[in-house]
Amino acid sequence: MMKRIVFSILFSLFIATSAFAQISIGPKIGYTASKLSFDQDDISSSFSSSFQYGVFARIGEEWFIQPEIMMTQKGGVLTHNSAQYGSTHQTIDLAALFGIYVFDFKLAKLNVQAGPVASIITEKGFLEIPDEVERAEYNDAMWAMQFGLGLDVLMLTLDVRYELGMSSVYSGDFNAKNSLIQVTVGWKLFSF
Repeated sequence: MMKRIVFSILFSLFIATSAFAQISIGPKIGYTASKLSFDQDDISSSFSSSFQYGVFARIGEEWFIQPEIMMTQKGGVLTHNSAQYGSTHQTIDLAALFGIYVFDFKLAKLNVQAGPVASIITEKGFLEIPDEVERAEYNDAMWAMQFGLGLDVLMLTLDVRYELGMSSVYSGDFNAKNSLIQVTVGWKLFSF
């Protein structure tokens, strides 16, 4: 099911490219601060830091579509019964962001962007496992929404985004959703 949804999104983006004039493609790296939000009062979470990398394409001029494939580490530091545990999961994030340029400063252009993200979990792990979490199973995939601002300066893009988890990381008795703050830099390596 997830493969069909991802294929449909990518196919739609491919069809949409014929309606736009400019396409830019390049690598992207960034810093992430992620946190898990639990639905149980006795488990709290704080942010953990990591990096992400991948590729992006920007299709369009004033309005644009920005598909991305990023490798991201997510998780958080959990506190349960005064003990702390580290939770991490590596994901392949498939984003389809829609944006519009809102200000043009000649050398730089400011944009607003938002869109869905499908995250496929490739690695899962805990440093130490609380009993409640030990019984939970990781889901294979998650959905999220990203919202943010971008600044294009010549061939570089600087994006600052917030990711709001829409589905749980775990199946079982409780929900845990990712919250993520990203700061990324991309390089428009190819433009045509």
